[in-house]
Amino acid sequence: MEFEKDILKQLQKAGWYSGRNVSEIYDDDKIKNYPISVKKFLWEFGNLSIEDTKRYESEVTNILFINPLYSYFEDDDDWEHVENFINSKLYPIGTINPDGYIIALDDSENVYMLGDYVFRIATNLKEGIEILLRDDWSNGFYELNEKTGDWVKNRKWNE
Repeated sequence: MEFEKDILKQLQKAGWYSGRNVSEIYDDDKIKNYPISVKKFLWEFGNLSIEDTKRYESEVTNILFINPLYSYFEDDDDWEHVENFINSKLYPIGTINPDGYIIALDDSENVYMLGDYVFRIATNLKEGIEILLRDDWSNGFYELNEKTGDWVKNRKWNE
């Protein structure tokens, strides 16, 4: 996966290098059913804590922690609930802090933020990582309206 320079710089700052492989840190049982493309991503970029690269002033630094072992709902019913709405299996890959949202992909590799709300933020993993690390929502996102099951474009928290 090839990222743009600003993202690549943050990945390197977090400890990534070309040819990195951390596949041995994952229990095969946790990711055995993951799509191979997601496994390859985790083997190369897993176990990194990456600071955002915002292009604007902010008092908050977001940290993307890529590790599926620490990105699970406490209750399996929460996963089933969201998977039923999106009609697809979810594969957690990490968390974004300080908000504590779980980052997950579905079978089509759409990228989601899961927590108090459910957001679909990108249609592919590369784009999702770049959105999270840039904290750039200018291309829009979708929030799941759990009352209707509809995806609402650019719906903001508390609307």
